[in-house]
Amino acid sequence: MFSSRSSTVYSYRDDTEMNTYSLRQDLEEHFRPVFQQFVYGGEKIALHDLRRLLENRRYRRLLPPDKVHDLLDLADFNPGKALTYNEFVKQIVGYSEDDFDGIESSAEVTSKSGIKKKDKNSGFLFYLCRNSIPNIELGDYLHGYRWCPPPFFMIAISITQIVFFALSAENVKNTTVPMSALEGVEVNSSLIYKPTRRYEAWRFITYAFLHQGYVHLILTLVYQLFFGIPLEIVFKFWRLMIVYFVGVITGSLLQSVCDHYVGMVGGSAGIYAIMTAHCLTFVYNWKQLNRDIKESTLSRILCSVPLRFVIILIIALVDIGLAVYRRFYLPDPYKIGLCGHGGGILAGIFVAKPFMRDIKRYPWQQNSGWLALFTFLALIGGAVVFNVAYKGYPATDWS
Repeated sequence: MFSSRSSTVYSYRDDTEMNTYSLRQDLEEHFRPVFQQFVYGGEKIALHDLRRLLENRRYRRLLPPDKVHDLLDLADFNPGKALTYNEFVKQIVGYSEDDFDGIESSAEVTSKSGIKKKDKNSGFLFYLCRNSIPNIELGDYLHGYRWCPPPFFMIAISITQIVFFALSAENVKNTTVPMSALEGVEVNSSLIYKPTRRYEAWRFITYAFLHQGYVHLILTLVYQLFFGIPLEIVFKFWRLMIVYFVGVITGSLLQSVCDHYVGMVGGSAGIYAIMTAHCLTFVYNWKQLNRDIKESTLSRILCSVPLRFVIILIIALVDIGLAVYRRFYLPDPYKIGLCGHGGGILAGIFVAKPFMRDIKRYPWQQNSGWLALFTFLALIGGAVVFNVAYKGYPATDWS
């Protein structure tokens, strides 16, 4: 049965200068989806299934002949066992994502023919988006990135918030509390979330377009433009949009359940959902992030995961501190709830893994994606029931 291997099994294309990145691209494009189809507790495939796969000429020709021999021997001598995708990659290229340590990471790479080629792990866009996903995947992804579509969602939501802020500032400039650094909000706006008008369901979303004071708006814009745009480049607009509005809805629902007499404005819930999910991906991908040993010490420090986390945390602490001030120290009509921050963090925890861990897997292809969906629907259902059944809300304003 195995005597015919050398004559029939391997017709790998003759490409002696094929570099590590192109081989990794082939593995990501053609083999990783196969590993994701099998449910063995993750990206795994049973070795007998892998053997059948390698009998297919289409897949066999993508791998070096000696590696195919090794994999077939592995399958023959380990029946009934499974192989993870990372182990498969390590078997083929000699390293996996878990022990990637800056291979071919200098700004220029010299091929065997002596021709210098620009490395994928360089350039402004790479450093802008760095540490959003494992850097070896990011280099491959950005190599084919064509800015189509551009990262328009974060820019569009920011412009919308600026426009509504300007209109609101104009409407309150002659009132007793005009727009200032920390105060000023149009309390009678049809967009603000108000406990007395909970039957107007759009308020559970549109409150995110309004802000109280320009410091509140600036902090939101910093998150959205400096962190949100790079994440949108990597994860596409639809992932960011879903995460953002899941956070917005979760924040307003939590406010309606926990703080019955106070309204709410601001995009903090949506952006906190994105930032929480982003920070959790640091944990998921920790071993693959910021491992380039060939770059300068200064570059590694400036692009490091701990520094990014500290910056996010500092901005969040300032924002939450101001939210506490708005909630407890402003006079009654102008108090603004702070449960949106907690709702955004809660939403980010549930959507991090299916939406912002792996750009090659859609949320509905993962158990965590379905868990996030059912959890969100259960939250909405429970909050709606509570809003209908609970009698402790202020009197409904039907005017």
